[in-house]
Amino acid sequence: MKTVTRNNNILETKSDFKKLITIKSFPVFLGCVKTKTSKDLFTDQTWQIDKKTGMIQLKKLIPLDILYKSQHTSGDNGNLWHKHHDSFCNFLLKYKNTKNIFEIGGAKGFLAKKYLSNKTNKDAHWKMIEPNPDLKFKDKRLKVIKSFFDEKYSENLNNYTIVHSHTLEHIYQPMKFIRDISNKMSIGARMIIALPNMLEQLKRKYSNCINFEHTFLLREDHLKYMMLKNNLKLIKKEKFLNDHSIFYCFEKKIDNSKKVRTNYFNQNKKIFEDYIKYHKSLVKKINNKISNESNKNKKVYLFGAHIFSQTLLNFGIDHKKIEYILDNDKTKENKRLYGTNLKVKSPQILKKEEAPLVILKCGVYNNEIKNQIIKNINSKVIFL
Repeated sequence: MKTVTRNNNILETKSDFKKLITIKSFPVFLGCVKTKTSKDLFTDQTWQIDKKTGMIQLKKLIPLDILYKSQHTSGDNGNLWHKHHDSFCNFLLKYKNTKNIFEIGGAKGFLAKKYLSNKTNKDAHWKMIEPNPDLKFKDKRLKVIKSFFDEKYSENLNNYTIVHSHTLEHIYQPMKFIRDISNKMSIGARMIIALPNMLEQLKRKYSNCINFEHTFLLREDHLKYMMLKNNLKLIKKEKFLNDHSIFYCFEKKIDNSKKVRTNYFNQNKKIFEDYIKYHKSLVKKINNKISNESNKNKKVYLFGAHIFSQTLLNFGIDHKKIEYILDNDKTKENKRLYGTNLKVKSPQILKKEEAPLVILKCGVYNNEIKNQIIKNINSKVIFL
């Protein structure tokens, strides 16, 4: 597999990079598969930071056809994601003249379904462009285009409100992506987006923050800089929880004022280094606990058939002691977590265990998962 080298700062400024770390042999796909382990691909993650802006970004990029070879989003699992979709839909509904929506990267169509099902939107129309659509509903007001969005998309977007949710952080050239959209928008048109609160997530050591899919750390000041460079001014923002997402509404306006980019080199470098130290220390503690004499007869499980588990395993969790990966997504059951030899099972298998050990490090979803297991499956589970 040939990776793509990214030499330029994603802010399109003059770059002076400093290497932060190379994480060796990380799985290139973040989902679950039925194929043999011999088919898995691995490559190094090299993270670097720009000395002039503090932008942290991945140097070597995975070809898109490998990285997104199938849909693996889990946005239909768990109350937290449903609350997110409801909240973002309500954020959209605040703009009452928003009837023609052009969504980029709609995945399974959760947002479109919620928006179109609202009684006030009977005359709304929703167009979605997505390379791997996996919709579970039909609506004559919804049109799906199976493709990536780029400058080659020929339709003018003057009559649309542009929407994307948890998409921008996946784009390899975000400045170009925003420019390609803005060039097709009329003055006064809006772009309404949802983004993970990446800075807060990295501070809290969440392993789904930056990876082969989220290839840069986007702070709000840098986001506003990219938008203003493309004539998009922030109108309103709203947080969804303190560590999950931020909703933004931008409007296209001609603004000739100077666009200031702030340098977060020292802050970002420390946050990233703390993140790495934390995981090294965490894995050592977990390995000591699952090897402890008092736990030798207890079965060990690892929760999260996604980047959460791949990260812990890459940092050195003793995979030989793990029975299964647990996940609430039924489409992942009895498949294998890519990059490992571990099969995925439903948490329901914990019901018959006396006091199983469950390694749970799933960031913002921890409390929801823990409560679900304790209340509905097995109150004697020991979480690590």
